[in-house]
Amino acid sequence: WDPSTGNCVRILKGHSDSVESVAISADGSFLVSASYDRTLRVWDPSTGNCVKILEGHSGSVESVAISADGSFLVSAGDDETIRVWDPAKGNFLSYLKTSGPRCFAIHSETIAVGSGASVYSYSIRNLPLGTFITTAQREIISEDLPPGPATARPVCCGKLIDIPDAIAERIDHWTVSGDKGGYDDPALEMPCPECGTPLKMNPFLLEVR
Repeated sequence: WDPSTGNCVRILKGHSDSVESVAISADGSFLVSASYDRTLRVWDPSTGNCVKILEGHSGSVESVAISADGSFLVSAGDDETIRVWDPAKGNFLSYLKTSGPRCFAIHSETIAVGSGASVYSYSIRNLPLGTFITTAQREIISEDLPPGPATARPVCCGKLIDIPDAIAERIDHWTVSGDKGGYDDPALEMPCPECGTPLKMNPFLLEVR
C-alpha cells in the first residue's frame, strides 16, 4: 500500500491458504508472509515477486518477525515450534520446541514469545545460529533399555551420520539440565564425516525416535 494515498500499489499472490502474518525488513528490501499453507514466502516489494519459499513447519505458520539487520527471521507455528531462517539463502537454521507459540517479537538479542497466558524470552545469542546446524536423533528401543545410537542428517550433504558418544552424551546433559551455556560448548562441534562441513549440535533438541 501507499500510505500517503491509501492506494493499493501491488498485490502479492502465491499462498494457497490464508495469510496470518507479515513482516517487512528495516531497510524495506524484502518482506515475509506466513500462511496457513505451512510456508513462509519472501517477497521483493518493488516487483511483487516471490523470491524464496521457506518450508519446514508441519502446521500453519502464525507469526513472523525479522531481525533488525535483516540477517535472519523467526517464525512460529501451531506445530509448537519457533523456526529460525536465513531469508537471503532461504535456509532453515534452527528451531526451538515450545508450548504452542502464537505470537512473538524480536528486540536486540531477545525473542519474546507469547504462548497461552504466558510470555517466554529466549536469547538470540544462545540460539544455535550458524551456517549449518543439526539436531541429533536418538533412538530408544524400550523404556527398559539404554538409549540407542545418536544420529543426525545435516543440511550440508543430507546424509545420515553417526554422532560420537562424547557429543551425544553432552547433548543429553544440556537437554536435561537446560543450561543456556550449552551452545558455547566446543564439545558440541564436529566436522561432517561425509563432506567436512563444520557442524554444531543443538543441545536442547534431542529428537527421540
